[in-house]
Amino acid sequence: MGVVRIGMMFKLEGERVVVRPFRDDELELWIAGQNQLAGEALPGGPPDRERLRRRIEESGAFRNGEIDMGIQAEGRLIGYIQTYRPQARVLPPHVYEMGVALWGRGDRGKGYGTEAVQVFVNWLFEQGAHQVQGGAAVTNHVMGRVFEKLGFKALGRLDVEGVEEILYGVTAAEWAKRFSKS
Repeated sequence: MGVVRIGMMFKLEGERVVVRPFRDDELELWIAGQNQLAGEALPGGPPDRERLRRRIEESGAFRNGEIDMGIQAEGRLIGYIQTYRPQARVLPPHVYEMGVALWGRGDRGKGYGTEAVQVFVNWLFEQGAHQVQGGAAVTNHVMGRVFEKLGFKALGRLDVEGVEEILYGVTAAEWAKRFSKS
């Protein structure tokens, strides 16, 4: 696992997944993928085409604590992973909220999401994050298990646009203790 820099761009390589910036030609794929997700994963509904186009253009750039990256496995784009600033809450400095989605049911349950979260969170801590948080709908037991498997702890419950979520978090110190290479 590691970071591969390509000029100013980079990709994060795991054993079976690559977390990388989106390419301009992947807009339709992202829209189709988003349309496969249930309302729990996208409480406000899918983002509009122009907003997704801008996110693709800025993909791979860490701006104001936000970044969008694609998840690739088996040579194809299967989902996305991101940090974002929640609209309803203010995060302290160096605390990042993340989201992840694998679009197709056939790509879930293979460990791709877990590996993508692991390489992405590791990178966030290398960038100076003190804590990383992520939410999962209370009915999304799979995502909850992913967070727990990686050492995240339940921090509480939130209402996100009418969807009850459990907020999970892990600190840099907890992460280092669990995943240090010593």
